[in-house]
Parts: sequence; C-alpha cells; structure tokens
Amino acid sequence: MTQNVLVIEDDKNIRELLVTQLEEEGYTVDAIPGGKLVIETILCKHFDVVLCDIMLPGMDGYEILQLMRKNLKPTERPLFIFLSAQAENSDFRKGMEHGADDYLTKPYKLQELLNAIHTQVTKRNELIINEPSDEALVKEIEEKVSVKPNSDNTSLAYSGNVTISSKTKTKILNICDIVFIQEEGDYTLVNVLDHQQVLALQTMDTWVKSLPEEEFLQIHRSIIINTKYIFKVEKWFNYTYKVYLRSVNKPFIISQHISRIFRNKTK
Repeated sequence: MTQNVLVIEDDKNIRELLVTQLEEEGYTVDAIPGGKLVIETILCKHFDVVLCDIMLPGMDGYEILQLMRKNLKPTERPLFIFLSAQAENSDFRKGMEHGADDYLTKPYKLQELLNAIHTQVTKRNELIINEPSDEALVKEIEEKVSVKPNSDNTSLAYSGNVTISSKTKTKILNICDIVFIQEEGDYTLVNVLDHQQVLALQTMDTWVKSLPEEEFLQIHRSIIINTKYIFKVEKWFNYTYKVYLRSVNKPFIISQHISRIFRNKTK
C-alpha cells in the first residue's frame, strides 16, 4: 500500500533530496519548509507519516507535534518521526515524551529512515489487525455493562461520600450519584443525577487519584465518566465509539484505545 508522507524541513536541499529518495521508493510525498501552513496542510490532507525537523523557523517541531495531537483524533493522526541534528539522549527523550513515534539523528542513512518508516507503519497495522471487529467490540462492551436504562443505584458496587469544595461552600455527595466530571477552566464541573451540577475546586488530576478506578474512567483529559451509568455503545468511525450515559443527553466519543481500557474495567 502506498504511504502518503509529509516532509517538514526548512533546508531546501535536504527537503528536495528526501522527496526524491522517498518517491523513488514508491511513497507519495508532500514537502513544506514549516511555518504557518503546517497545521493547515496536515488537517486538509491525509498523511500516513510525517517526517519533521525540530529546529524550524516560526514554530519548532515540538510545537507542530503538539498542535497535531490537539487538532486530530488519535485514530486520525499520522505517524510522527523527528529528523534532527540534536543527538543528545535528553533530546531523544524530549522528542519521545512529546509523543513522537521515532527519532532519527542527522546525518542518517536512507536505509535507516526507510526502516524506521516501515517499522512504525507495520506496528500500527498490526495493532489494527489484532483489534476485534467493531461489531464484536460493541457487543462485548454492551454485555459487560451492568446498568440498564431504568435501573437504580443499588447495582453499583461501591459506596461512600465525597466532599466537594466550591468557591463559597462545601457539599457532600454520594459517589454513586456522580455521573461524569468535566474540566471547567481551572476547576471541574461535577455532573450528578437529575442533571444537577456542582462547580468544584478539585482538579482533574485530583479526581483521577481519588475516585475508585474500578468504576470511573478518564476518557479524555477533560472528561471522567462513571462506567456504571453506561447503557448503550455504538460504533462511530475510525475505530472510535459513542458511549451513552443514563441521564445525559449527548453521547461521549471514545477512541478504540480507551475502549480497550474500558473493557478491562468492566470484566
């Protein structure tokens, strides 16, 4: 299968050489020097792989990677490989900590680059092949959801109260009543039964550490859901799923990666 590759490199000679070499290997290649058009280019066209220098004018490679991760769903993101003259171990660690799939230091041999691309594409394809089908995954999740549309809190396996601090007062809630929690600026908005909401001073990190892991799942950096209120799961697209919570009007979208975590929590 032909892979679409985007080269982001400000050095014209290196950029043109990479295009020539990759096209000779059968890749479809676009190339840009960086700058403001980077994210627009990534969002407007599908790429399987992005090869990106780090030291770029205007916006460096780290910023490009972070903006890509912010604007694209996990299942839509291309593989991202840094190509950099920065060869210290700390540089490599920084690149990987930012979410890069690989990191090659300049100068590198063409075969090293081709091997890196092939390895990462193969790993991603194997992950997709080894995942259960959409229908099988949805059925498996639905079978493990114990709370149905008209059930009550008695089926929940945990109990206890949680103290929520707001700007003006504190409020005590039963953990079972929490349906989901969402980030609200520097605070969090706790959504409980009967569509009630409480603005809390607690951060998302605090909730993640304090809520029972068996029942609560952080499906996004800004959303935590109570898995016991799930009553319906639907496949959406690109290995993502819609999850419906009892008493919540709109579904939440979760990736296949999060779905695997959810399945483990509902075993």
